[in-house]
Amino acid sequence: MKNMTDVFRTLRSYNRKNYRLYVMCTFLSTMLITAFGMMMYAPTVRQVLPEGGDSRKQVMMIFVLAAVGCLVFVIYGGSLFYRMKSKELGVLMALGTPKKTLADRLLKEISALCLISGAAGSVAGIGVACVIWQIFRLCIVDSRQMQLAFDYRALLISLVFLAFVLLSAFIQGVLFLKRTNIMEVVNESRRSEPIREVPSWYGALGVALVFVGAILGYGHSWFFIELLHWYPPAIFNILYLPMLIGLYMLMLRIVVRKGSKKHPYKGIIARNMMKFQGRQTVNNMLVLTVLLAGAAFGIFYIPMMGTNLLMSVQAWEYDYQFHYREDQDILGKIDLEGIAKEHGVTIRDYSDVPLINLAIDGEDYVDDDNNRYHYEYKEMLSEANFLSESGYEKIAGENISIGKGCLGVVVNENTSSYYISRDVGLITNVETGENLSVKFQEELYHEMMAGRYYVLNDEDFERISAGLSDEWKETLISFRAEEDNYGFATALFNEIVDHTGTECETPGYYDRVVKMRDEKEKGVYWADTELATKISFSDRDSSDFRLYWKYMPQFRELEIKDFVRSLAVFLMIFLFIAIICMAAAVLIAYTRCLTIAINNKQVFDDLARLGAGPKYLFRAVKEQIGKIYLVPTATGFTLMYILYLMIMYANDGGFSRNELVGVSVCLGVVFLLCAIVYAGYRFTRKKVLGILGISTKTGTTR
Repeated sequence: MKNMTDVFRTLRSYNRKNYRLYVMCTFLSTMLITAFGMMMYAPTVRQVLPEGGDSRKQVMMIFVLAAVGCLVFVIYGGSLFYRMKSKELGVLMALGTPKKTLADRLLKEISALCLISGAAGSVAGIGVACVIWQIFRLCIVDSRQMQLAFDYRALLISLVFLAFVLLSAFIQGVLFLKRTNIMEVVNESRRSEPIREVPSWYGALGVALVFVGAILGYGHSWFFIELLHWYPPAIFNILYLPMLIGLYMLMLRIVVRKGSKKHPYKGIIARNMMKFQGRQTVNNMLVLTVLLAGAAFGIFYIPMMGTNLLMSVQAWEYDYQFHYREDQDILGKIDLEGIAKEHGVTIRDYSDVPLINLAIDGEDYVDDDNNRYHYEYKEMLSEANFLSESGYEKIAGENISIGKGCLGVVVNENTSSYYISRDVGLITNVETGENLSVKFQEELYHEMMAGRYYVLNDEDFERISAGLSDEWKETLISFRAEEDNYGFATALFNEIVDHTGTECETPGYYDRVVKMRDEKEKGVYWADTELATKISFSDRDSSDFRLYWKYMPQFRELEIKDFVRSLAVFLMIFLFIAIICMAAAVLIAYTRCLTIAINNKQVFDDLARLGAGPKYLFRAVKEQIGKIYLVPTATGFTLMYILYLMIMYANDGGFSRNELVGVSVCLGVVFLLCAIVYAGYRFTRKKVLGILGISTKTGTTR
């Protein structure tokens, strides 16, 4: 060897496995974050998840958790890299190599490793995002809206992540080289990280802090917003901190738990191995818990949305129902029967009833300064749909009695006051200015019309509708179909869209009463600006159109057959979140288990020489690896399932039938996720046993 370059090259060749481990950690973490970032900031996804929406906030929350988990994973890989490299650095220091020379070489080396593996991970992340998306399109749904377009500015996320990785590596390297005790540096790779004994009450207090943190973190926004009329800043999410502290205490207790009083020495070897490497183990288990909880959160979205929609559709009283404005040239009964005949369908129980659109009064939400708000009473608050008593009876097939000056409100078990108010006291004809004082009388149950219609006494209906133009009048058509099929539903849907004018090319939240008020008070209505979702008849198969068009018909065949098509992007992004979080968790668990195997190989060899049989050694391996996989899996999935139950309950103060079925399906999904984790555990166990030379099949130690 002629110079220091040759010395470093030779030492690197003897420690390839340490470099491979660090490169793998950086590569995989950057790949996962890049794939997640490319998906999250893709224009295709951003159109469906609007800025400030709940879905976008949920995705961002899980992304932050995944990023933190991957960063901890890389920092952990860096600490292992320096520990395993300590012997060669210590030898060089003992030979008199200046620390400045070591620092220059080491930092150049770590920079090259990070940049090369990070760049490769970024490229691979783009490929992963494309492959997963294309597999989804090929296997599940392929529509024009599912043509994924990337915004490559999302690569800035990869650059920021890589910058944090480099910074952490430099800090770790500088702190490592500051050590002056050469023997301490040489023996760094042999140093354990034991955990002191923790009291038995750590477990109970940890569980209590987890629930306190979940309640404070989830409930603080309700307290400030609903009671104090103030939107708390994001810093208040620190109230989740007790949850993380509790998880850490719980993990500590599990790792250092003593044996039972009846069998105090059972599993003592495995427990103490865990204990003497406990700090890193607990840190990794905490990250695993968070990532697995994120995976469960992402995947729960799909069964909850699917079961709720499909069960609601199955409960519809009619196969077909749609409404249209009277100033539109929509198909009549004869036209409908002609289309039905072409597709072999027979229409029965046909009904058409008049609707009117009126203004209702109520409390208007008004933004103040400093994230505060208040309510102001408005005589003309918003637009609402009204049926006559006889019209409702014709559709529902039941007799009702609505008194003069009274209102019936159409609901189902899922309808809350958020969707339709029971506190209406005044209704107004917006064209004549005629007012009618009303009061809530009763709830009328009809699945198909729930949350959208009020019912008036026939006399009141005739009085308040006098003078309304066709623009404010509608017709509601309902019918059942024998030999129903998808072809008829699609043809009828297209005919309705084709016969509707561009003046009806509006989303469901477009409110003409609010428009009149805002244009008078503010000069502009927000739904006419770029902030609003745009609805286009030319894009009738998109999620935006199917979900948000104001006059979107309710056809059972379309809702069931096009469920995945209509919600494809929603399903894809949350499925992708689950895949990324699960992949990150399994990789971190696999890496940690391999590290434990490598670090403890000498211990297992010594135990074998002392007479420990393969079955005993197998049990020791199984207990350690099982704990690393089992504890985070049980904790993460259980906590997320409980949190989801809390969210469902908080939405309307109870559980509807659809929600109960949905959370039951989620429980089945948990078992499926557990099976995936178990497969990862079996693969890891086999790999670890191979490293340690333990064979349970032959009954020998290789």
